[in-house]
Amino acid sequence: MWSGREDWTCVSGWEDGSPVGYAYGSKFKPGGWWKGADRPDGVRGRIFALSELMVVPRWQGTGRAQRIHDALVRSVEVDFATLLVDSTHTKVRALYERWGYERCDAATPSDDSPLYAVMVRDLP
Repeated sequence: MWSGREDWTCVSGWEDGSPVGYAYGSKFKPGGWWKGADRPDGVRGRIFALSELMVVPRWQGTGRAQRIHDALVRSVEVDFATLLVDSTHTKVRALYERWGYERCDAATPSDDSPLYAVMVRDLP
């Protein structure tokens, strides 16, 4: 679904010819936001939705995830980045908070999805 969007962007990380991980996402269309959540009042303009970030287990805990994330976010001209984190994954949410994201809402985007924390980060 995401790769079919006209502004889909993906970044992959490599070390010594082997994959380290990847991250991808897409800009929201004007006025767009996560289904089932209210957009915070101050979040307007160009918004990038991070859909997935994955790092191969061997490279987890080495800072590679943040490097891949930052490369992706820097590659798009946006005012805000946003993402969803399963509310039961408190360590993952804490990681994104260390990267400057703030929890702004909760959402259940589909009938069979868990409750997600909606997180947003201002990009100066």
